[in-house]
Amino acid sequence: MIDLFSAFAVDAAQEQEGTLTELPGCGDTKWRIAREGNKNYSKLLQKLVKQNRAVLDSKGPAAEAKSDEILIEVMSKTILIGWEGEISYKGKMYKHSIDAAKMLLAHKDFRVAVIDMSTNMETFKVVKDEEDTKN
Repeated sequence: MIDLFSAFAVDAAQEQEGTLTELPGCGDTKWRIAREGNKNYSKLLQKLVKQNRAVLDSKGPAAEAKSDEILIEVMSKTILIGWEGEISYKGKMYKHSIDAAKMLLAHKDFRVAVIDMSTNMETFKVVKDEEDTKN
């Protein structure tokens, strides 16, 4: 028998404010990740899409570039909420800031890792799976 609370209950505050977690390939740095689709995410995404509708509807390279720009902006303000300590990027140390988050999220594969974590229910579950608690 399954306990649906244990299987599916998520922490609404962590979905909005983020939870500290590790990202694959990012060493032992702890990243504060909020859930994709949280209230702030949805609101900002809708606003920016509406403001840039003409460019986005134009298709082609300009639309793709604007789409990436919007996604990076939204993620830097509503999903990649922070990280513990400083990180190094091209030999320079960075503390969390929106500009630093945008710089990191400009890398497609890093952005994908953040999105994967932000869409994974396990990241925000109230009752962690047994395997997670062993690690």
